[in-house]
Amino acid sequence: MPGVHTPVDRQLLGRFQQTDSALAASQRSQQLVFTDPPTGDPDLGKGDPDHGYATVVIGNLLPICGIPAIGLATYSGGAWHQITS
Repeated sequence: MPGVHTPVDRQLLGRFQQTDSALAASQRSQQLVFTDPPTGDPDLGKGDPDHGYATVVIGNLLPICGIPAIGLATYSGGAWHQITS
């Protein structure tokens, strides 16, 4: 008994979805995020840059910083800034 044939367009769409999923997982795994919460804060470790915490991201900057680049960014003055050499 032959197997069920999957149309070529569905096979291609499935490969695109697999590639998108793998790329998204890879992008998330290539990030280092450093935070420095204020001393004496009851919520130590949350790393919220909107409330004065120093934060640095290394890797894919788009998901966290909104900067479409790979590199180093820091949060200061109410916005993310990419650090370039």
